Amino acid sequence: MKKICLILFFLFFSFVLLKAQNTITDSIYHQFSYHHFIVHTPPQYHQSKSLPLLIVLHGEDQRAEDMERYSEFNVVSDSGGFIVVYPEMQWKKDKRKSELTTFPDITSSDINYCAGLLDSLQTKYNIDEEKIYVAGFSKGGLLAQILLLQLHNKIAASASVASLVCPGL
Repeated sequence: MKKICLILFFLFFSFVLLKAQNTITDSIYHQFSYHHFIVHTPPQYHQSKSLPLLIVLHGEDQRAEDMERYSEFNVVSDSGGFIVVYPEMQWKKDKRKSELTTFPDITSSDINYCAGLLDSLQTKYNIDEEKIYVAGFSKGGLLAQILLLQLHNKIAASASVASLVCPGL
């Protein structure tokens, strides 16, 4: 009985450790501070084969971990064979109009961070450059639309949930 329990214990923790290796937290340095993000790679990921990328942006009062948990894109990533990234956005809380849109709070710094993140991911992972997508919720959805317009040469499509519609789409 002791031997069976030990084997089960080992198998359980081996599974937990293997699963945890598919999801990591990383960071890039942007505008004088570190910005964190979560990367999940599917089990079939190998550096020799390029995979699609999905960047998922959280809303203003959320965090990257919240979006990872609520969206459950990691499960979809595992079955669909794509990399998913959850950036930790550092939303500004002032309600002034942005310099890019008539909407408050989306700034060129947000766009530059996402562009820098994408460049960083492309150096670390084998990403299919024809299949880069952005999705977002609320304020993250608005930024997903703006990124599609601003980085149209890099992003194939975007999706928004519970967001304002960006002029120009």
